[in-house]
Amino acid sequence: MSDIAVAHGTSPYVTVYPWSSGFGTKYSNPGTLPAGTGRSVAFSLSGNDIAVAHVSSPFIIAYPWSSSGFGTEYTSPGTLPASNAYGVAFRPTAAGPAKVKTLNTIAIASVKTLNTVAIASVKTINNVT
Repeated sequence: MSDIAVAHGTSPYVTVYPWSSGFGTKYSNPGTLPAGTGRSVAFSLSGNDIAVAHVSSPFIIAYPWSSSGFGTEYTSPGTLPASNAYGVAFRPTAAGPAKVKTLNTIAIASVKTLNTVAIASVKTINNVT
C-alpha cells in the first residue's frame, strides 16, 4: 500500500489518503496546519517525511510521515523563502536510483515522447552483477 497527497486551497490545506487500487479513509489532519493555501506537496524518497509549499509565512512546512500519518511538524527553516511558495521537492541523494544495485537483476528504462504523451518501456536483464 502507498499514500496519495493533495495540496488545496481551503483548510486543512493538505489531505492524505492511503492508496491501494483506490482511495482509503483520509488520514487525520496534521496537528499544525500549513499557514495558508497549499500549492504543492511531496513525500521524501524514503517516504518518511512530507512537505507542503503554501502561500503564507513560513511558506513551507514539513512533517515526519509514518503509517499512522502526520508526525509533529519540523522546525521551520532559519531563513524562510522570500514569498509565496508554489512548489516543493526532495532532492535524491547519491544513493538514489542511479546508484542502486540489485543482485542478479538490472532494469533498463527508456522514455520516448510522442505528441506530449510519454511512453516508457522497461527491459529486465538477468544475471547482471
